[in-house]
Amino acid sequence: MKFRALMAVALSVALISPMAFAEPDIIDVTVDLSGPFVDGIATSHQFGSFETADSTGFPGQGFNADVSSGPSSDPAFDHELLIDWANFGFTDFAGGGIDFALEGIKAPGTNQPIDAVQVVDGFGNAISGSVTFDDGNIFLSGGSPDDIIAGGQLLTIQWTQVPEPATLSLLAFGGLALARRRR
Repeated sequence: MKFRALMAVALSVALISPMAFAEPDIIDVTVDLSGPFVDGIATSHQFGSFETADSTGFPGQGFNADVSSGPSSDPAFDHELLIDWANFGFTDFAGGGIDFALEGIKAPGTNQPIDAVQVVDGFGNAISGSVTFDDGNIFLSGGSPDDIIAGGQLLTIQWTQVPEPATLSLLAFGGLALARRRR
């Protein structure tokens, strides 16, 4: 009897709880821009917060980008990081190039590799360039600032991670309970 009660509780939790995704802690954000001159931003961003990142090429001169992150606005992804370039003078880089790296995305103490990535402008259009990712890092190389300028000077990086093993175990446990109950 106790076993059935335990299995019923486990099944209920497994069926009604969403997949658990641990949030990243600190993400190292580096964006390099090329064009008539070289510039960019580099910051250690606290996931779930908003901050203003100063220009690396012209620090303290009012060229900055707003960086924010949190749950993804696109239901197909778990998390996102948004960079708003409106105060950066981004149009100066028209015809140039953009490369970026987001590093340290996995939450501390977890093993949640990145599963899928999307890089879009403010209108949801894909940014040109080559996007690659590994366990806890996302990279874009060969991108065009023109895409971001046309897309409202917004750059959004969205990603999905493999669920935590504990969540998958709980779902498997619930499935076993169903199988046992049917017998």
